[in-house]
Amino acid sequence: MKLLALEMRWLLAIADAILPSDAHERLPDGASAAPMAEFFDDVLVRSPLRPMLGLRAAIWAITLSPPLVIRSSRFFGGLSPEERVRHLATLGASEIYLLRELPVLIKTLALMGYGAMPDVQRAVGVEPAVSQPPVWARSEHAP
Repeated sequence: MKLLALEMRWLLAIADAILPSDAHERLPDGASAAPMAEFFDDVLVRSPLRPMLGLRAAIWAITLSPPLVIRSSRFFGGLSPEERVRHLATLGASEIYLLRELPVLIKTLALMGYGAMPDVQRAVGVEPAVSQPPVWARSEHAP
């Protein structure tokens, strides 16, 4: 399964809100500095259809829900970085299980890709860190 270009943009915006740059001194580069689109593409073509349909539903729900959840007149892409984080926190605190788990699903997936990068592993003290990036992160990799 492949995401539409707009769905990938939305997913990358969500991942960037979850893993922002300069969030910690040891991790100056966030999701936006990693090849997350390539990671997500790789996961999508290798994973079973039903879980990936769930991911697609989570992307749409998070992206379209700000007017309903935080009473904003804008969707996720139109929110400031701080508002995006607040929106994800609001979803994560929801009494409705399904809404509460939407950010967790994408956070788990994004962290798998982000944490696979050698620079990130070294920055957080993983020893031994992998010697080279995963196949999907290498420049010679063609999706």
